[in-house]
Formats: sequence, C-alpha cells, structure tokens
Amino acid sequence: MKRLPYLLFFTALITGCAQSPEHANVPREFTNTVQPLDNPNIRVWGDTTSGERMAKFATKLEQASSDKADKNILALSGGGANGAFGAGVLSAWSDSGERPDFDIVTGVSTGAIISVFAFLGSDYDYEIIDFYTNSSDEDLYSKKSIFSIINSTSVLDIEPFENMLRDTITPNILEKVAEKHAQGKALLIGTTNLDTQRLSVWNMGEIAAIGTKESEALFENIILASTAVPGAMPAVQIDVQIDGQTYQEVHVDGGVARQVFLFPDSWDIASMNPQKSHDLNIYVIRNGEFLPRWATTEMTLANVASRSLDTIIKYQGRSDVMQIYHQAVAAGANFHFSHIGEDFVTEKDPSLQFDNPYMRALYDYGYEQTKQGLVWDHEPPTYRTQSIK
Repeated sequence: MKRLPYLLFFTALITGCAQSPEHANVPREFTNTVQPLDNPNIRVWGDTTSGERMAKFATKLEQASSDKADKNILALSGGGANGAFGAGVLSAWSDSGERPDFDIVTGVSTGAIISVFAFLGSDYDYEIIDFYTNSSDEDLYSKKSIFSIINSTSVLDIEPFENMLRDTITPNILEKVAEKHAQGKALLIGTTNLDTQRLSVWNMGEIAAIGTKESEALFENIILASTAVPGAMPAVQIDVQIDGQTYQEVHVDGGVARQVFLFPDSWDIASMNPQKSHDLNIYVIRNGEFLPRWATTEMTLANVASRSLDTIIKYQGRSDVMQIYHQAVAAGANFHFSHIGEDFVTEKDPSLQFDNPYMRALYDYGYEQTKQGLVWDHEPPTYRTQSIK
C-alpha cells in the first residue's frame, strides 16, 4: 500500500493511548511447538531445518502427484492491488489451453487470495478475475475515525473484505481443496507470526480436510492474516490450546517475512525428482516490479516513507525470487518467472489502495503479455541484461 509507511508512523504515535483487544500470549516455551486445532500436520516454520514434523511435511510434498510424468509448482507473491497482474496471467494461460494442473501452489499476501483458486484450477478463474477487476477501496474497507483508531490495532476497518472472503470460501470450496489434497497435491500459504518473528507455512489442504466449523474458520483466518498489512489492517489472532487453556498467536501479512516462497528454507526440492526422470517446472509470478524504476521523491514525510518502503519491498522480493531460482537450478528444474515489466506505465491514484482503473489496466497487461508469449523469463532479469529506467 502506497500510504502504508505514513499509516504505520501515525499508528506508532498513538500506540501509547491504544487499548489492546483481549489477548493471551502463547508462553514462550510453547511457541515453536504448539499447533492450532491440536493437529501436528498443518503448519511448519519457514526456516525449519529438522525435526519429525518437517520430515512428515517433506514426505507429503515429495509424494505430490507422483504418478504424473511432469510436476508443476506455482509460487504467487504479494503485491496488494498488483495481484491483478497475476490474475491476468492465469486467465490468459487458461484461455490458451496450455495452463498445467499444478501439483503445488504457494502464496503470500495477495498471492494467498489467488492461490486458493489457482490451486483449484481454471474453472475458478472467474473468482480472481472478478476480485481484481471489479473491486475498489469502498468495496473492501473504510477508514476509521481518530477515536476508533486509538482503541484498535489498525487504521482501516476491513469488515467488507472479511465478509467477502468468508462468503467466498464456502464449504464447497473447502471440499474441493480437500479433494485435491487427497490426490497428493499441496496448497501452502504463508503468514508472519509476530511473536516468533517466523514465517508460518500452512498446509491448507490438511486444514480443509478436517471438515469442521473450526477448521473452516482457521482456513479463512489464515488468508486474512496473510493479507493483513501491519498497522493498516488488523492483525489476526489464531487460537491454540495448551493444557486446556486457550491462547492466541498474532499473525500478519506473509509478505513481512517473505514476498514469495517455494517451501520451507531447508527442504531440498531436488527430492521431488531424484532420478530426474521427468520435468520439474517451477513458475513464479511476482505481482510487482523487479527492476528499479526512477521517480521523483517529494520531500514530505509520507512520500519519503512510502518510496523507502516500496524500495525495501522490491529488494526483498528480488532476494526471494533469486533464492527460488538458485533452488531450481540446483534441482535441475525448469524455472519460469513473470513480473510487471518496465513497459507497464499506467499511473495509479496515490490516494487509493485499490484503484479500479489501474487494476483493470494491469489485468489487461498481464493477459496480453501472456497471450503474446512474452510473460515468462527463464532466469530473473539482472541489471546486466536490462536497462534501468
């Protein structure tokens, strides 16, 4: 969000007056072992290096659609309204008849929204097309009054977005996700656990397969958390049980920890194709720019902070993409990367987070780039191969 740094700064100024919602922090000694719903298979940490839980998680990924000749993995990044780019790419890809059936889909932030429907297949493209071409600020949130902010953890009221999400993630959607999960496919969404300062990697198919009201609420809350821009949108509390007592983990935007991810850091993707007997295809959609872009920086608090955060996010995203690329090369996988290029120049209204004309233009750009066969690179752009504008 372009005005996020200003919002965060403003929030910090009034923190001393704010009252926290009811909350019981997970005791430190349990933070790395406790699991929501008391299920040991639904979450691992993004920096996990060992342990029985990670071993079980890796085994599940290695078995993903093992009967297929090729394996296809899709990683979707954050980017807010820029998710319209990914929606355009996927839609055109479907229309071409060449879009694969993905074995594993990962997503953070806006990519978390897209990931659910990308995981379910082309028949669900209408969900992401509608969201990223018809939504606007007024459809998703409203700004709180100064008095409401003082007693809140965010400056925006996202009740419209939350209601939209909960209405969209129906029991039927969860059943379809569970069916894919039963076939050996995996849907992974990342959130940032603020207590532990770690990326939580959630196995959404495992959660959907539980089939209870509690698991449905957790599924929805994870998506809400993954999209929760700190300070602007409320942090999401996720309940856990310890010795019969309820505590809350605090989760926010997955993009705080990682702009895009493939798997937990320590997991070797080469194990999905140890004999190199079939193609392993990794597709990364970066819902944002990759290269630097020149712009005038006005000497105001909001503009300097906003431009600085944009730069941080760009370079964090670049680092994450490069990590995936090196993992792909080491595994002998086919790497495919798409991002918003220098040739997209449509202006976005800085006063809006979800500027509908901008999102429609970006959707069309992603669609046309894909239709013309220009959207995929086989290595990330570098400063040596492309100019800086």
